Amino acid sequence: MSQPISFLSTRLEFEFPATNTHHGIPLGDGTFGALIWGEDADIRVTINRQDYWDHRGGMDFHEEATYANLKRWLEAGDEESLRKAFEDTRTDEHTPARPTRLPMGRIDLRLAAPFRIEGGGLDMARGEAVIEFAPGGVLRAVMSSPRGASEGQPVLVMGLRGTEAAITAKPVYHEAVLQHFRQYGFPEAQVFDEEAVGEVTGRFTGWVQECPGEPAMCVGCLSVQAPGKTDIYVCAVYGGLEARTTGEEAKAAARTLLIEASRLGYDKTSQREAEWWRDYWKQCPRITLPDRDRELLYYLGMYKLPGLSWPGGPAATLQGPWVEEYVMPPWSSDYHFNINVQECYWPAYGGNQLQALQPLVEMIQSWLPQLRANAKAFVGIEDGLQLPHAVDDRCRCMGGFWTGSIDHGSTAWTGQLFWQLYRYSMDEQFLREVAYPFLKGAMRVYEAMLEEQDGKFVLPVSVSPEYGGSGMSAWGRNASFQLANIHFLCNSLAEASVVLGVDEADRRRWQDISARLPLAATDPSGGQIWLW
Repeated sequence: MSQPISFLSTRLEFEFPATNTHHGIPLGDGTFGALIWGEDADIRVTINRQDYWDHRGGMDFHEEATYANLKRWLEAGDEESLRKAFEDTRTDEHTPARPTRLPMGRIDLRLAAPFRIEGGGLDMARGEAVIEFAPGGVLRAVMSSPRGASEGQPVLVMGLRGTEAAITAKPVYHEAVLQHFRQYGFPEAQVFDEEAVGEVTGRFTGWVQECPGEPAMCVGCLSVQAPGKTDIYVCAVYGGLEARTTGEEAKAAARTLLIEASRLGYDKTSQREAEWWRDYWKQCPRITLPDRDRELLYYLGMYKLPGLSWPGGPAATLQGPWVEEYVMPPWSSDYHFNINVQECYWPAYGGNQLQALQPLVEMIQSWLPQLRANAKAFVGIEDGLQLPHAVDDRCRCMGGFWTGSIDHGSTAWTGQLFWQLYRYSMDEQFLREVAYPFLKGAMRVYEAMLEEQDGKFVLPVSVSPEYGGSGMSAWGRNASFQLANIHFLCNSLAEASVVLGVDEADRRRWQDISARLPLAATDPSGGQIWLW
């Protein structure tokens, strides 16, 4: 019989008092996330949805944004033309420069006197956060999730025992966020606090936040009291891309969702979630390391993975569903494909949770028309795919960074995620229908950029991710990062074409490119690998 894993058999303690959102205990289901923190008598629950966006802004590629012009302008030092074509084309100061994820807010609980927070932690085996009070009481919390079901929305469910608490709905309040909202036309959040009606007796509080051009968002909190206990249910209702949900519709949907969740109650909900987590951990490899901190990183990382990305929810952005309430999210909490998206998903492979990649695959497949249009505009081909390094969930280029807009290595590196998914699953249908066509499309763009010189292939204009920022010197010939991506594409495509029994002529071309392309840029003595 295997030995119990200590990180799954004991509670992971969090430090209290916790005075910052980032110190909170994380709960999430891939769509809805919560960070639970606080001090003294105040429990603060920061919430967000990973699909909560303002889609305005971003970059329309100038008609002259071609690879040929890029090469010409860089060689001539024509910065004005370069930035006009490959950075921000926005002219309306009342429109955000780029799309962004949005802060949401908090649900605050103030414990009745004389209760104070004493400690707390996370039971990773059950997916349950626990905060204890002195002189005697506890708050437990789980994320109740449909997890891949065709219907249903996640709800944060909390069980307060041993005391009571005053509940306050707190939409975004920090001046840095409010200034952004005012500048770009957000109406003021509409806070409500009323008695729940119908089959449930309790308080229904929360707020509605509208954003120009987007569905209304409603945070709802339903508290239901019984002798010696209070169950608290929190949700954030946000309409889909097609729905233009009004504030009243969003509020009504939140009320209905919370009443439905309350029928089960905290105890039965937490037991159901514990069973899900039990099955999840059975599928994860169990490891023991001599360094306890590194071992903890593994288990905590695997705990966070289904909170970050899971079937039925959005693909993982820079912050997943855990966006701060007091600041606009750094880098818009977008999709950065020059390492960040990859890092989010690497644990899914060795961690034996390949289903976590499903939202990413589905999202990128939905982008294929845009990726083809990007490649056609940039290098003039019909069968290429090109993905900028930073985009929103609709594949809108964020702009403002010419080196990122033209970094084709992001496309190839994303293709590596697909290739690894095939190699770990050995799913030939996925290889044939998804991975292989994506890798071919990425390679076709590189082929259009490569040139032959003295019997060798060279990449005359290339960048290394974010090195040199967006300065005019942030480029060079044969960037080692790009060469590595081309070799990866050539080798994986050649192998895949054999597995699938297709494209023999293409295979010979890829093998020829790989044979005549340097492995990396090196110094003349060959002793060091250079950036380019």
